[in-house]
Amino acid sequence: MQQDEFETASQAGGLGTLRPPKRSRPVRIAEACLLTLSGVTLAAMMLLVGVDIVGRHIASMPVTGAIELTEFAMGIAIFAALPSVALRNAHIRADLLSGNLGRRGRRVLEIASEIVGTLLFAALAWRLWIEGITVAGYGTTAGVLRLPLAPLTFYASALCALSALTHLLRMFDRPSREHPS
Repeated sequence: MQQDEFETASQAGGLGTLRPPKRSRPVRIAEACLLTLSGVTLAAMMLLVGVDIVGRHIASMPVTGAIELTEFAMGIAIFAALPSVALRNAHIRADLLSGNLGRRGRRVLEIASEIVGTLLFAALAWRLWIEGITVAGYGTTAGVLRLPLAPLTFYASALCALSALTHLLRMFDRPSREHPS
């Protein structure tokens, strides 16, 4: 679907607002890079798990460190996708109240949701940064491959900070047309 189709479906109460109306070129490029990183990482993880299963059960030769690599890949993929999920307002939500609210009530609810998202992701970014400093100081590594944890922790912190910033900026977006009144 193209942008105008999202807006038309949204106005009709269909798909909802999956994509903000207009984004700058740098934002589109950054989002595409992060989503590509997430997708490529998931594909690599699936390949790794498949090779590990075949190696383990057919050749009795599992991939050394497959569990650690899968855990790291999962962290890379999930945290890379978070800013895009925030940008597209695609977080899972229970629509218990907004159907009964008017346009102004829904906007207040949207702003409250963005405030909560900003605060939660900012807190996660802050705590992950502190944890990154701690694990870097101790030189903490993971499992058999002894992969250092600090880079992944700082990476997760940075992407949580970007998600917090995205939620903060979404507070100033034009009101959603998800539920016309």
